[in-house]
Amino acid sequence: EKLKRKTNLILILGCREKREKDPVAAASLVYEALKKKYKTSYTSITNHPGAWSEAFRQEIQKKLKADGHYAGKIDGDFGDNTKAAIKKVYELPAPKNSPFEEFFEKFRNENKR
Repeated sequence: EKLKRKTNLILILGCREKREKDPVAAASLVYEALKKKYKTSYTSITNHPGAWSEAFRQEIQKKLKADGHYAGKIDGDFGDNTKAAIKKVYELPAPKNSPFEEFFEKFRNENKR
């Protein structure tokens, strides 16, 4: 249930099916989900990258590059190098007390009203 809410939030923020809402926020959430080992995020982004907007894919590449996992162009093309970088992030040890969890706790609390 918790994962379903997080996935729904990512979809609301946009970038699935090429709708542009907030690709930066959506990419941040998916990137954190990759770090936390959320398989749904990993399989969605690697198996169906074309379902995500180009702006979203570019934001993911920027995050991968900033963390030193990707050295290619920021072009929104999820080729072999981008997919390998995504896999590398997914396979890293999961962080504890990530901003991702803090964000969702705040989001949950604000929506209880």
